[in-house]
Amino acid sequence: MPKFPAKRVLIAGAGALGQQIAIALPFGTEVSMVRRTATASTAAANIRWIQADLLAPAGFAAEIGTPDVVIFSASPNSRTISDYRGVYIDALAQLLHTFPSARFLLCSSTAVYPTTAWNSADQLPELFDEQSKAQPDDFNGHILLEAEN
Repeated sequence: MPKFPAKRVLIAGAGALGQQIAIALPFGTEVSMVRRTATASTAAANIRWIQADLLAPAGFAAEIGTPDVVIFSASPNSRTISDYRGVYIDALAQLLHTFPSARFLLCSSTAVYPTTAWNSADQLPELFDEQSKAQPDDFNGHILLEAEN
């Protein structure tokens, strides 16, 4: 495993994916996990749980200090345009503004790729990579692609 230079990591969106990312981080990494609902428990001493609104990071920024890396793995409350924009555009913009010196990693989705031509799972392409053309079919893919950009 390559050396991980970050000492402080903020995981914005501490659901199942965010928790797995935290577990995979090297020993000694100071991790702050932010989620909108009640915090989960963990035996790891290096993980700090924070229940907060990602649209208002100033409320928890002083508590965690300046992270080296922000891993954005948040998800919306519901599958609506306003919830998707609130999380992937507005909350991400707030975090970028609050932590301008941090490196950001956005956990996106295959929703940025077209799916209307596929009739069943056996027609799905085997691999998406950096060469795959993003052409979302639905609003959620469009918003995620906007966030990526």
